Amino acid sequence: GHRRAVYSVAFSPNSQMIASSGGDRTIKVWYLAGKRLLQTYIAHRDWVSSLAFMPDKTGQKTILASGSGDRTVKVWNLRHRRLIRTFVGHKDWVSSVAFSPNGKLLASGSGDNTVRLWNLRTGKALRVISEGSGVTAIAFSPDGKTLASSTFFNSVQLWDVESGELIRTFTGHKRPVYAIAFSPDGETLASGSNNGQMILWRVESGKLQETIKAHKKEVTSLSFSADGDTLASASGDKTIKLWNPANGELLRSLSDHSAGVTCVTFSPRGHFASGSKDRTIKIWREKS
Repeated sequence: GHRRAVYSVAFSPNSQMIASSGGDRTIKVWYLAGKRLLQTYIAHRDWVSSLAFMPDKTGQKTILASGSGDRTVKVWNLRHRRLIRTFVGHKDWVSSVAFSPNGKLLASGSGDNTVRLWNLRTGKALRVISEGSGVTAIAFSPDGKTLASSTFFNSVQLWDVESGELIRTFTGHKRPVYAIAFSPDGETLASGSNNGQMILWRVESGKLQETIKAHKKEVTSLSFSADGDTLASASGDKTIKLWNPANGELLRSLSDHSAGVTCVTFSPRGHFASGSKDRTIKIWREKS
């Protein structure tokens, strides 16, 4: 489907569709059941780095956010096949986009050293959080009260969403951190760096729970399964690995991609998807 590297994959809240984006500036939306391509959007003027679906309990909405090297964030209504809004304000590439669990806030992280929280209705930035370095990834906690961000400066920060104040800095990585993910219960935060190291942190105390030499190259993406029993990591070493987050045990290593794996994400129903520089998206049916 994609003519260049795939950089992001995201499942719709009802797990029936998957969206992918990449270096070819497009977003593609696929119907999982028949592996059919439903829609292609010439989405941005530069590579599309990140995708996120708006959480939706009703199963009626299919709202997708995209972040790009063109410095913009866009929000799409896939049901009506149209662009709803373009968010302008970042001064460098957008590395990561995320919706709050209640779907009311959209956050974006950028190489311009900021995280922006956007009001979806007005398109205005509600808050700008300044980092000391380019932001590589962001993630809302499951309760939506805090937001984690990682940077090229080897650190992971935890912010109060309401006030924008820094709650805690997680220090332990020796290299830039490229990926972060919260466990579904919000008690564990996983982070992965460009030397292949993965760290599991206790969110409440900020204490380091587990350090794992996960990959031979950079960790590009992390995702917890909905039940919290499995943590998937993707890497430039062409592999995806599945871990038991309770003890850091390696459950399985998958090496089906022929180039670096850029993204991995679990669906609400337990299967997961990966995207790669080999231009393919793979859907993995089960965790075991």
